[in-house]
Amino acid sequence: MFQLKSSFKSNYFWVPNFLVDHYFHDTEAESIKLYIFLLRMAEGQDQYSPKLLSSILSISEDQVLIYMKQWESRKLLKMEVNENWEITSIMLTPFMEPAQQMPSAYSEI
Repeated sequence: MFQLKSSFKSNYFWVPNFLVDHYFHDTEAESIKLYIFLLRMAEGQDQYSPKLLSSILSISEDQVLIYMKQWESRKLLKMEVNENWEITSIMLTPFMEPAQQMPSAYSEI
């Protein structure tokens, strides 16, 4: 089990434009589904596990872990693990411009 935290605070659920503009066009729908769920639940005190997220989102546990690693590689979340490589916390991080500016999915529309 891990506690989900966020480095930003809000009293409402929002989906940042940056997520839509930079990641919707080349990210699997289930990965987006996971990240949006994490955004929504970040303010709570509930405990989660990959197995629980798998059950809630109808995504395999292996896919949950793959997607979390993908979001971590994009620097949009940071996972902490214990000595047994079990996730102990996930911190959602502020949206930052990618090192190499990715064109917006909608720039040519």
